[in-house]
Amino acid sequence: MRSRLLAAGTAAAALLWGSAAPAQTADEARAFVDKAEADLAATSEYLNKASWVRATFITDDTQWLEAKANGEWTEKTSAYAQQARASWRR
Repeated sequence: MRSRLLAAGTAAAALLWGSAAPAQTADEARAFVDKAEADLAATSEYLNKASWVRATFITDDTQWLEAKANGEWTEKTSAYAQQARASWRR
C-alpha cells in the first residue's frame, strides 16, 4: 500500500515539476517502480513486525527496534523519492 502511494506521489511530483523531455522511457520507469516496490515491501514487513512487537511487549528495547525500523523506512522512501525526482529533472 505504501509503495503504491509512493509511486503515485512520485508520478504526481513529476507532473508538477515537469521537464522539457522525458528522462526515462516507460520501461525504465516501470523497472524503477518495480524495484522500489519490492524493496519497500520488505522494509514495510520489517517495520510492521517491529511495530507489533513494540505494541505487544512495551520495553525500551522494543521501542528502540521500532524506531530503528521506522528510520530505515523513512530513509528508503526519501531516497526513492529523490531518485525519481532527479530522473525527471534531467
